[in-house]
Amino acid sequence: MDNNKIPLKRLLYSDLARQAELEGRPVARPGIVRLLRRLLHPRFLPIVICRASRTTRLRKIPVLPELLTYLNIVLFGLEVTPRCEIGPGGLPATCRERLRSATYHLRLGRMMQGLRD
Repeated sequence: MDNNKIPLKRLLYSDLARQAELEGRPVARPGIVRLLRRLLHPRFLPIVICRASRTTRLRKIPVLPELLTYLNIVLFGLEVTPRCEIGPGGLPATCRERLRSATYHLRLGRMMQGLRD
């Protein structure tokens, strides 16, 4: 399925499940109650803002994607353009995992281009 057509709620549920997995918590089926409980957590709110920014851009709502992006920069020092397509569960929950994920994607990107290290 094209990531642009996945509903925001489904993307957030997959991000919530991914965070639970990375934190070693049992991965229960995410629901609206779990989402609301986790919403203001400093590891999850930036993800919500990124997802909301992307969704508003896809729905062609003017100005709001940029405002949400700047909000993420001011609050968390995290800049993710609304043009960036991120698949379900695609945002890592910890700094260590971010580095591991970035290295993996860099390698994957090089492999896909046919380049070797």
